[in-house]
Amino acid sequence: MSLIACPDCAQQVSSLAPVCPSCGRPFAQVPAPAYGYALAPVDRIAQARQTVQVGYGLYAGSYVVGPLVLAAVILAYVNRDSVRGTWLESHYDWLIDTFWAAVVAGILGGAFMLFWFVVFFPIGILLAVVLGLGLVGWPIYRLVRGWSLLSEGKPATGVLAAPRW
Repeated sequence: MSLIACPDCAQQVSSLAPVCPSCGRPFAQVPAPAYGYALAPVDRIAQARQTVQVGYGLYAGSYVVGPLVLAAVILAYVNRDSVRGTWLESHYDWLIDTFWAAVVAGILGGAFMLFWFVVFFPIGILLAVVLGLGLVGWPIYRLVRGWSLLSEGKPATGVLAAPRW
């Protein structure tokens, strides 16, 4: 509470008084805030960025607990429309494309590996190891690259970006 001067009579009046006691001039009442603190402004991009971080974290966790990759992809599909037109959309696309490319490569690579393993037994083992490292390493590379680009505030693009169909 403070004392202010009335604009009409120049008398000292409490800042909480609804009218001047000397002349009766009404003062505009400023409503008290509903909370004892000011609400912080919501930064939608920062919130969406944290959600993308969660998606990358779920994808990384899938190397320990496999089904987490499904949670990461569902999260990406659900939230992609909320960031449409921003640089964060590319990160959701990056996660989705990484998942589907890994699924297709896993199916085709598994069939290829099985064929070579059965037909050319000694060479098939070597090819299975090389192909297996590639099938595991490529998604890890994309995960690390996408996450580092996100931390730098850059869109997820690059030479190995999956094509847009």
